[in-house]
Amino acid sequence: MEKDAGAFYHLKIKREPFLVNDKNISRNRNILIYSIVKAGFSCYGPELWHFNFGNQMDTLVSGKIARYSYIEP
Repeated sequence: MEKDAGAFYHLKIKREPFLVNDKNISRNRNILIYSIVKAGFSCYGPELWHFNFGNQMDTLVSGKIARYSYIEP
């Protein structure tokens, strides 16, 4: 996975800028993270697009009790 895939990559002081529209991309990432967290989801740091709600990963961040677990397909 690319290093810039991390949810908080755009906030690092020393980082490679995004090739096109760095400021817009960084602003949009902030909006996405803020909106999802404000809606009650927790952010999974290594992947910008991965958010959790009510599972074990969420409990690691939020300290809440898990509402559900892994489900076998």
